[in-house]
Amino acid sequence: MMRFGARHVRRLIVVITTAVAAIVVPTVAGADPVTGVTCTLGTWRTEFDPGILLLEPQNTKTTNTFAFTNCASLSQPLLSSGTAENKRTLADFTCLNLIEPITATYEIVWDNNIGSSTVELTNYVIGFTVVVTGPVTGGLFAGKQATITLQSFPVTVPLECLTDGLELVTGGATLDIT
Repeated sequence: MMRFGARHVRRLIVVITTAVAAIVVPTVAGADPVTGVTCTLGTWRTEFDPGILLLEPQNTKTTNTFAFTNCASLSQPLLSSGTAENKRTLADFTCLNLIEPITATYEIVWDNNIGSSTVELTNYVIGFTVVVTGPVTGGLFAGKQATITLQSFPVTVPLECLTDGLELVTGGATLDIT
């Protein structure tokens, strides 16, 4: 087991707090429910197996899941919710990598047999806000831009990175496709 000095603990708290201790306002300035879709309620969940540590890089399997509800779209009036999931292995990953942009492809499957949207999403840490954004590359809303705002990161993240490893992060999410 690695021993951490006060300097490492302070740095971890600053890095993780900046990256994942954000509580984000769930509104998006460019909302466009006329030709796109806006989902004001939702959740996200990221699982790491094995749990990630502060300074010990390891390959970890990740499962990222989004569930969007309370969706509104004038162009798709039956659309009310959608889900997306991505599973992959990240090489040499640590808790410090959480603040770096990571790109992944998701398929958002819409309810009521409306179809799906393929999106290429990259996460960005902007101050105390985490925004996941990228183009809709296929399916419903192709050619538009997707933006997901993440909320409610657990305050236990720094401690978990220093002890047994961070295995789960969850919170609220809003989606806007414009």
